[in-house]
Amino acid sequence: MTHQGAPCWAVVTTNGKFGYTANAQGGSISGFAIANDGSIGLIDPDGRTAVVGGGNIDLALSGNSRYLYQLDGDRSISGFRIEADGHLDAGGQNRWNACEARWGLVAR
Repeated sequence: MTHQGAPCWAVVTTNGKFGYTANAQGGSISGFAIANDGSIGLIDPDGRTAVVGGGNIDLALSGNSRYLYQLDGDRSISGFRIEADGHLDAGGQNRWNACEARWGLVAR
């Protein structure tokens, strides 16, 4: 459904309107709009809501679900603001070194 390789890690916003998968082989994040009846559809037809490079290994949402964070294969963290339509905005600086993040990612 994502049209991307190896969709592995998934998160859903607290309001239940959007879901995201990290596609490790595809080097992307796929965004999904979730309808009231529970059906889902891709936000972007090609499945690439964000292109991040291969090896993305985890996703986490901020407590208010306004920000999505991704742990990259090189152990850095990328951050995105979630727009009202579910698209992801990287804004200016959105990548941080996280050498201690070895296995997963948690956000508050």
